[in-house]
Amino acid sequence: MATASPASFEDHGSVKVAVALTPGSTATVTIASQARKQVVISNPFSTVGGVTAATYRSCPTEWGFFSQSFTFTRGQTRGCVPLEVRIGRQPQVHHVTISLFAGPCAQ
Repeated sequence: MATASPASFEDHGSVKVAVALTPGSTATVTIASQARKQVVISNPFSTVGGVTAATYRSCPTEWGFFSQSFTFTRGQTRGCVPLEVRIGRQPQVHHVTISLFAGPCAQ
């Protein structure tokens, strides 16, 4: 998505990004602290609005596919989004930065 056009992915100001999990998996995605005032994880079907962390759980026997969105809170349409991802109950946190139409991002 680093070099894609925002128009291809935007939905009412949010950028749709898919999360896919193997059967029986859990993952927690958290916006890194330095970006929490600039971007949130949003779901148009949620009543709570944007959040800074979300946990995804797939069914025990089926792949999980979650079409979540990232929404910039200051109106921009491009940016680098630093995330902290924890798989299941593993103690290791994976630090990942995704580029939403902003070209290469520093890792």
